[in-house]
Amino acid sequence: MAVQLSTMITRLQKEASSAAGSGRANADVVADLLNPRLAALVPDGEPVPDLIGFQLVLSQLIQHDHDQLLEIDASHVAELTGDRGARFERDAAFDELFDQLSAIQDAWNGVYVDGGPTLFGGVEVLPRDPVALHRLGARVHGRLTVADFVEPEPRLVGQSLNRDSLAVELGARVDRLGTALAGLGSNVKESDKSLRAKQEAFDVLRRTVRFAAGCLAGLYGLAGLDDLAEKVLPKRRASRRSNGGTDGPPPEETSPDGPVTPPEGGPDPAAGDETGDGAPPNPPLSGPLGIVS
Repeated sequence: MAVQLSTMITRLQKEASSAAGSGRANADVVADLLNPRLAALVPDGEPVPDLIGFQLVLSQLIQHDHDQLLEIDASHVAELTGDRGARFERDAAFDELFDQLSAIQDAWNGVYVDGGPTLFGGVEVLPRDPVALHRLGARVHGRLTVADFVEPEPRLVGQSLNRDSLAVELGARVDRLGTALAGLGSNVKESDKSLRAKQEAFDVLRRTVRFAAGCLAGLYGLAGLDDLAEKVLPKRRASRRSNGGTDGPPPEETSPDGPVTPPEGGPDPAAGDETGDGAPPNPPLSGPLGIVS
């Protein structure tokens, strides 16, 4: 199961704060323990390396990257909160259109021989992407309203569907989702931009903690402070293994406030496969669909 980006950020920020605080609190102790050993190694007249300053700078670097991630994360969350209503409307409109198309698809296949491919243009699995679903709905609506669209052979003689009734209900749902997508479009781009910035800041802090805190842990170990070294040493997460036995890529990261790539509430509206992702469709809406015999 993928680890949520927000959870990973919280975990990393705790490690960063702990490492930065430890570096500031123990700089003098570590220098007192290591300076006598270093002094015996430097040439006469040469100063002993400034271990206190080095540890404080490392702590400052960790704290700086920590604060930067915290600021970018707060900005991203604020953007998502600002358009929460628009996202809710998009998701509600998507569900409504998905259910309507699913019901039409089931009814059309039930009445006509090989009916679905002709009306849905060969699409058998409805897409889960809102933009792709909206495009499919508009095409289906267009076929229902075009007079020269020929209905397939019915399974039973005299059986047909009320295309006008289907078109009216479908058109209203297509329009609702289209309006919701238009109202959310610019906000999605902005939130995606801030999400990428948050991911980049997360990667910077993860690298800083790994190496800067690792330097502090190394100094603690040289000073004989094994307990401190263990506490500040960056935690190594269990990595996925490829078939060849080597470390694979890090777990895919998602976010309740916005996917790393996909936005909240569904896949990226800017790129969708109109054939769907293979997920089973929702159950059709109940109620008559204008079948007349």
